[in-house]
Parts: sequence; structure tokens; C-alpha cells
Amino acid sequence: MTELTIRPTFTSAGALARLDAGDLSLLQYPASELEPGPHQVWLRWRSPDGHRPLGLTGPAGGGTVVRAGDGIVLRGREDEVEWELWWDQPAGGGRFGWGLRVVNHGEHPVELDAVWTVDAALTPWDALRRNEFYVAQYLDLTPISDGDRLLIAVRQNMPGDANPWLALGATRRVVGWCTDALQLRPDVPGTGLDLSADLPAERLQHEHTLAGLQTEPWRLAPGEEGFVGYRGVVVADHPEASSDEDAERVRGALADGWAEAAPSVSGDAAPAEPTLFSPPRFAHGEDLHESEFLRLVGGGGSVERGPDGEAWSYSVGGAHVVAAAKERAVLRPHGHIVRASAGARPQDPTAAVTAWMGGTFASQLTLGNASGEPLLSIRRSYLGLVQTDGVRLFVRDGDEGWRLLGQPSAWAADDSSATWWYRLGERTVQVETRLTLARLTVRVDVGGAPLDVLVSISTPDDWRTEEHPATSGFALEIPVGGPDAPAADAPVLRLHGDDPTSERLDAFLPWLVHNAHVHYQAPRGLEQFTGGAWGTRDVCQGPVGLLVATGRLRVVRDVLLAVFAGQQDDGDWPQWFQYLAADRGPGHRESHGDVVYWPLLALGEYLQMTGDLGILDEEVGWVGQAELLPATPLRAHVEAAVDHLLSARSADPRLPAYGHGDWNDSLQPANPDLARQMVSTWTAELEVKALSTLADGLGSADAEMAERLRAIAAETEAAIRDSLLIDGELCGYAVVADGRVEPIVHPRDARTGLRHGSLQVIHAIADELLTPEEAESHVRIVDEHLDGPTGIYLFDRPVDYHGGETHTFLRAEAASFWGREIGLMYTHAHLRWIEALLRLGLADRAWRALDLVIPDGLTAAVPGALPRQSNTYFSSVDAAFRDRADAEARADRMFDPEFGFEGGWRVYSSGPGLILRLVTEGFLGLRQDVGGLLVDPVLPAGRYEAVVPLGGLRVRARYHVAAPGHGVQGVEVDGDAVATEPVPRRYRAGGVRIPADVWADLVAGLEELILDIRVGG
Repeated sequence: MTELTIRPTFTSAGALARLDAGDLSLLQYPASELEPGPHQVWLRWRSPDGHRPLGLTGPAGGGTVVRAGDGIVLRGREDEVEWELWWDQPAGGGRFGWGLRVVNHGEHPVELDAVWTVDAALTPWDALRRNEFYVAQYLDLTPISDGDRLLIAVRQNMPGDANPWLALGATRRVVGWCTDALQLRPDVPGTGLDLSADLPAERLQHEHTLAGLQTEPWRLAPGEEGFVGYRGVVVADHPEASSDEDAERVRGALADGWAEAAPSVSGDAAPAEPTLFSPPRFAHGEDLHESEFLRLVGGGGSVERGPDGEAWSYSVGGAHVVAAAKERAVLRPHGHIVRASAGARPQDPTAAVTAWMGGTFASQLTLGNASGEPLLSIRRSYLGLVQTDGVRLFVRDGDEGWRLLGQPSAWAADDSSATWWYRLGERTVQVETRLTLARLTVRVDVGGAPLDVLVSISTPDDWRTEEHPATSGFALEIPVGGPDAPAADAPVLRLHGDDPTSERLDAFLPWLVHNAHVHYQAPRGLEQFTGGAWGTRDVCQGPVGLLVATGRLRVVRDVLLAVFAGQQDDGDWPQWFQYLAADRGPGHRESHGDVVYWPLLALGEYLQMTGDLGILDEEVGWVGQAELLPATPLRAHVEAAVDHLLSARSADPRLPAYGHGDWNDSLQPANPDLARQMVSTWTAELEVKALSTLADGLGSADAEMAERLRAIAAETEAAIRDSLLIDGELCGYAVVADGRVEPIVHPRDARTGLRHGSLQVIHAIADELLTPEEAESHVRIVDEHLDGPTGIYLFDRPVDYHGGETHTFLRAEAASFWGREIGLMYTHAHLRWIEALLRLGLADRAWRALDLVIPDGLTAAVPGALPRQSNTYFSSVDAAFRDRADAEARADRMFDPEFGFEGGWRVYSSGPGLILRLVTEGFLGLRQDVGGLLVDPVLPAGRYEAVVPLGGLRVRARYHVAAPGHGVQGVEVDGDAVATEPVPRRYRAGGVRIPADVWADLVAGLEELILDIRVGG
């Protein structure tokens, strides 16, 4: 096994500030001078009532620190127990660890044990800092046995040139172990690690990798001593999955050359001095009486209640208010990205800051690129493994010492601010964070007797404090650097009905608009805190959907010009690109095979809606390999894209090659031959949709190109029927080689074990590529194999996991975490399924499916839905399996509504924009195009009233719906029938179009128009 050079760096208090092996970081959350990281050696005084842990490294250790060459020796004494801890790094490379010796100097026996926790990363530092959660999702932690000894093996599964590997062991018998910090979550979440109980000895693969080894206790009589050595061996590449066979391979490395005693040191011993953050002392807000909680922002609104009936949250007046009890119940803590923008265009200045309910009053403050250098540091762990980030507040009453404000009594978020309330005895501390383009303001008000308040401000390069003694209130202002002007308001979109789903949806719509704006103008999320760029397919769906749904087609034009300026001079687009002019640069990047179609589809839809053919003559630049290239008319960009997609064909030239993957980012092919031979049915369907839509948008203005596009689309559609519709069922993928078609994700699949998939079905129905009989047959397949309690699954069963070894697909077989796309219920796909249901006219089913996307609706419909934040979009719903093996063994539980279902990553997704467009164009059926206004709603029977912005007009649409919920019977204005033209649909009764001239007469001079629409019957 290849050895790597180990390089530790220690803080002045003896904690690991860095630990590198070659170019790999072995830490995810390094220590700072203010606090230790989760890499720690814990000495614990054992008790049946709960163990008392002492972290020996860092400011709270209470010992002394002496440098010993490249290592360190720490010594201390606690409750008559003397301890000595030293860094152990044997010669020869690739090995590191700690030695711990304890002596009982008391008069009575004492029972102690020790725990080593290691937040292993096995990832280059720059890649790690892009997102620690993402790194954790690809680390496999496996307990392996060496006789009666237990080791934990950590393998980096992320596909790449190598798979680094780490083995962790101890000289004493390991009697408990853990694999994720979530297993050590305290009663008050977000406050670090709880070492008061024995480690669970169970594997959990989540998002805070933490290998923990608990060794056999010492029962020390007076004067007796104990010793344990904690040892790690790291190797550069471990191609195979971890197994018990590895124990023999590392046995010698774990046994030979280690020190049994601390090295001799002659330097002066320096005390490890406590800091504000270590040991942390928290001031948590007391729970409020329900009546007081419900009056915090004026009262009213619907109330969410917990299992015992207590009020958890409510929404009123644009604010969402949350009680401490709900924060304690959720996995992912409540957070809010406050945004301020000068306008709706991509280039308009935008500021953003992230606030967290658990006492992080501001973090990741940015202006412009959301991944640019932030003015405040990023809160990187939702478990509180690091406490110093961003703006924190300490309070002090008399001589009691500083206490860190942690969980509040209540918290509220609205579009432009976040507010915390802390009931602390006779006092109430209220904190409000508000953002403009010019400044961030954190306002503190103390109700009751004045209180000492200390502000902690952490930036990427600095940490400072401001003390406000005996204060009743003050304001902290941080300049942002933008113009001192009011932020632009988003158009209002509302929907009222007489059923619970309508009520929930109406409350959720403003938050969807907010989330969609963050994704568009400040691209980042609560978990995916790095972003800043546009994903090519994302921007053509989410932001375009947002702008279409809120009637801002002129801004869609600006978005399209920015998208085409990101096109490479080979005709393709990268997977993502920098859209702000100051951040653009040369260089080609690879992308998945579907990416080239999304800009063409968005352009085609824009042309259909506006008839703005002048955009084709707008000149935009290119991205060259070595430099940015001069601008040419946009029509040249279209031609280059078409030439590119025709150059990337499979062995059947009518079908696009799979290349580096498709929309499901986890399914990159595991070898180059597969990339050349595979075809994605869904990508082929997208090709038909995109090229046909663009051809219709071009019309006679560019008849030659339009005819070319239609011809390509027709051949692709024929090939789908000839090769990919097998035994009456669309396969998800196919290997096309040597004149044969091998179906994948199909009952005939002999390669992956996956029998059914949803994406190819969804898009074939949504794009009306199947006959009505074929569509009905495929719906039955979805019903039988893919329809889960929380939404539609990507596949009928989990992709096989082989310990991280990849056979067919890369990320799908490499991820150790059951969640996101790997967890199969990806919300984006479910939204597209709703689109298909609307095409079919299944109004009630589509309405129920939409309710599942609303957090409160999911809770109401699914008994096993676990508590989650109610005012954010979740990009996935993850069945609560411990790891991939658990998911495979109990796959049937995915379909059990009583099983546990967690919410996934939040905010950063094209999903919010898609929902907004689904509501306005799909359910409400309102869409402007060059022919006038399309009115084609699909709604359950009932009465509804919606407010929809269309251009500069506010349309108030009143729906009178009878079963089956589709088929427009008439449109009226002021009681008078409006002239319409029928618009047929393939699978159901269609809608109508109000011709352009009639529509123009109706809206002339108006700010608001009321439409009465009769549907069904």
C-alpha cells in the first residue's frame, strides 16, 4: 500500500488545525485558536447516570501544552486523575495517532474510558471546503474485524483517479463505535457533540462523517494507571471495497513502531486557556406560553402543532414563526437566506446573508457572486461542530460569565429579515437581522433590566468582538457595498380555494418566489452553501419558470442572452457557468448529454410566448478554450448547438449518445465504452421536445432551420419507438452496439437489476409522445412499481451498492449516503410527474401530488413524514435508512407510509420556479403566447380564485370547476362571454385560446382584469 506523508498542525492549545496526508485533508472541521474541532481524544468519568466527558485537546482541556518536535504533549489533572496525551507519528509515513496515559491519584477507585473521534475527509482541502456534506456523502465507513479487535475503515468513494483509505484502531478492545456525528447529537441541537452515553456500535452514513472508537473502561484503584494508543493508517489508493481482509494488511502498521510513553520534552509548558467558545456556555431561550407565542407577530394564521398538541409554527402577514419545540424536533435546523436585489435582471446587484434559528444571526454575507469572498464566514455544520462562524452574541448578567445565545424561545423569518426572541428569566432579548444592498443591520433589544452583550464577528480572515456593557439595545451595521436604494419587489401570485391544499399552497407561494429568486440571483442554499454560478439546465428551468410565472418575459430575454453567452465555441454548454460578467473566463468544461437541449428549449418557449424574433440578431460572445471570443448573432449560436448535438450520436445516428450522463447526475457511466454506447431515453425525448418547440418558435422567420429541427426530431421520435419502446414499456437507457439494443432499467435489464424507471415515462407523457393507450399502460407501471407515499421514485429499487466500487454508474454506486438522487425520491422528478398528470387530465391526483411538495401537506398526508421546516423547498424526501445496505435490505419500506421520511437539501434548486410555473400554466392554465392567451386549467372540482401577473397586467381569475376538472366550457368578463378558439389535447378535453386581438381589446388601459372561467361538466 502506498504511504502518504502525514503533516499535522496544532493550535496553541494542542488541537489539530490541519492534518494532511499528501494532498489530502484528514479533517473536515479543523480546530481554531477559539475552539477545537471534532477530531478529539475524550477522557470520560463513567456513571450509570451519564458519563462526564473531557475533550483533552483545545482550550477547554484545562491542561498544559508542550511542543515535541513536529508533535505535541498535553498534560492535565481533573478530579484526582492525572492524564498525559501525546501525538504519535511513527517513522515511515502514512501513520498517525495519539497515546493516552491516565493515573488515579485519588483515594477511591475510579472508572474511566476514552473515546477517539475523527472527522475524516480523505479529500483535497479546496474540494472539501466547497461542501463538507457532499464529501461526507461519499465516505464509506465500515467496521472490520481482526479476531477480537475492531477497526473502522474509511474509504473515499468519490469517483476519481484514486480511492484514499484510512484504518483506525486502538490498543485496547473497542467496545463502542460510531460513524456519523448525528449519532452524538445532544438534546439541544446545534450545540456540538454529546459524549455522555456509550457509542451506539451501529453504522449511520449521513452528512457529518465521524469515526468514533470507544475503548474498554479502566477500573483504576488508587495509584493505578492505564494506557491506550489510538492509531491510524492512511493509504493513497484502495481500489476494492473495505472488508475484513484489510485487517491483515494493516496489522503490522498498527502494531509496530508506536510509542508506549510520551516523548521527552524540555520546552516550557503553556496552559491551554479557555476562550469564549471553549468550553461553550449557552443561554437558551425558555419556551413561551402558547398564547404569548401566537401573539409575537400579531396573531392569526394557521397553526402547525406537534405530536403532543403544542404550537410549533404559524404564518401570518408574510412571516413564518417557529417555536423552540419544533427546532428541537427537526433534523435540519431552521434557516433563512435573506436577499436584497436592485431588480429582476441577472446583472442587477444582489446581496444575500444566511441566518440560522440556533443563534447564528448572520453568516455568508455576499454581494454579487454567492461563492465570492464573503464578508462574514460560512456556518458549515448544522450540528454545531463549529460555533464561531458569522455573527454570534454573548450575554452576561453580573459576574456569571459570558453565555452564548443558542436556541431561542421563538424565531421568525420574512422576505427581508429574520427575528429571534430569547426569554431569559425576567428579560427578553430580541434580535433582528435586516439586509439592504448597502448594509446588514443586526439590531439587539433587551426587554427588562439592562444586560452586558458581546458581539462576535467572524470573517474568512479575521475575528473581532464588540462589547456593549449594561445595554438596553444597540445596532450592529456591516457595510455591504451596494447602492443605498430599496430592493425591488416581486410580483404577487396568490391562489384561494375551499380546500386545505389551496390554503397550504397559498401560504407557500411567497416562499417559493423567495426560494426561486435566491436560486436565480444568489445561487446557493442552506445545505449547498457554495454556488454562485448557474447550472445550464437549472437556469433554463427554475429561473425561467419564476419569470414566466410572475409575468416578466422581458427579463427572460436577458436570461437567455446570458445563457447563450456561456456557450462554448464547440457548440456545447458546460454543466455550469459564471453568468456575471466580472466572473466570466475562458476554458471548456464537460457536461452531460442533455445539457445542450435546455437553452434551445428555453429559447423556443420564449419565441412561442413573445414572437420576439429580434433576439436571434442580438450579438453575444463565446467561451473559447483559451480566451473569451467576440460576439456573433444568437442565431449562429443556435446553429452551433445543433451541429454539436448532431456530432454526438450513438451507434443509431437517430439517437443522441449518452456521453457523460443525463439529468440524473448520479448516473454517469463507469467506463468510456459505456458512455459511447449508451442512450438515455429521457434525453432522446428531450431532444424531440426541444427541437420541435424551437422549430415552432422560429416558424417562417427561419424556415430552413425550422425544417432542419423538425426533421431531426421526427427521426429521433421514430427511433424511440423502434428501439427504446420494448415489449410495450419504455426502457430508461439502452446500450446500442453491434446492431443490438440492450435495455437498461427495464424488465429485460440483465445488467443493473433495475426493472422500472420514471423519467422516461414522465417525459413521454408530458410531451404527448405516446398514444393514449400507451400512456395509460405506463401510468399503470408507475402505479405498481414507482409511486411512493412521498412522491414518484426514480427507480423501482435502490441501485446496487458494492462498498463504493463502481460497475455501471459512478455516483449512484459510490455514494454511501441514502439521500438526494440516491434516495430515489427527487422532488424535481416528482414535479415533472405532476406535469404529466396534468397532461392526462388527472386533476385530483395531480392536486394531491402537488400537496406532497408542500412541507405541511406532506406531513398531513404521510404518517411517517418526519418534522421539517415548513417554509422552504426540499429538493428530495429521503427514506430514513441508516445506509445503503439498510436501504437494499429493507427496500420495500420505501413504499410504507408509516416508515420515516426526512427532508433533503433546501432552497437551492430549480424546483421552486418549476412549481410556480406548474401552478400558473398547469393547474390554472394561463399562458401568454403570440396567438393570445391560452386558458387550459386542470383543477379538482370546486371554486378557486387566483391572482396571476401577466406582463404589466394583474389577472384575477375565478374558476368554477366541475368534474373531471378539465375542458374549458366558457370564459367571461363582466358577465359577457369572451370569444375563444379551441385548443385540443391528445389525452383529455382541451382548453381555449383568447385570440391576440380580442385579448388586446380586453386589457387595453387596465391594471387588473377579472376572468370567470367555467371548467368541466
